[in-house]
Amino acid sequence: AVAACRGDGLLLSIADPLAPVVLQRVRDPAVAFWHSGILDHTGSTVVFQDELGDGFINTCSPSFGADRGADAAWRIQPDGLVKAGTFKLPRAQSDLEKCVAHSGGLVPVPDRFVIAQAWLEGGVSVIDFTDPAAPVELTWFDRPDYGYSMDYTAGIWSVYPYRGHLYASDMYEGLEVLRLTDPVFADAARYDDTGL
Repeated sequence: AVAACRGDGLLLSIADPLAPVVLQRVRDPAVAFWHSGILDHTGSTVVFQDELGDGFINTCSPSFGADRGADAAWRIQPDGLVKAGTFKLPRAQSDLEKCVAHSGGLVPVPDRFVIAQAWLEGGVSVIDFTDPAAPVELTWFDRPDYGYSMDYTAGIWSVYPYRGHLYASDMYEGLEVLRLTDPVFADAARYDDTGL
């Protein structure tokens, strides 16, 4: 298992779920707020989200650099976690918007590591991390900004895939339901979740 613990990321053994053991604790000067982690199908790669600024500012800006407020991919090697690459929202957002990597989930595409990622007012990305050193955004969704700065965190808090759809929780607009239509997502729509 992995855990994002604000100041660091953890790799855990949960062979005994009642007595988890920390195998490795990692810190990265590029990551300010380890928010959450998503494992691939095989447990060989994890993507951690950096919630830089606690969601109160626009960190989807070139001024913050390409590695901060981003997704960081780490390979799980026999000797522990090794950083492999990063992905940051490629569309600059207005400084009226709060934008940072936030909660997401694994899109069940066989033989690939695809995630859905929330960016608050930056919208939603679907990113292929199959090659964690060169992640690719497959598609995205974003609303126009509100036209003024919200006093508090706003936008899409989380996005989770389920049977070919993405369910995105927008803090002001309500629930966004997005359908994945590209043939690459056909298996995600047919995903058999009876074992969950």
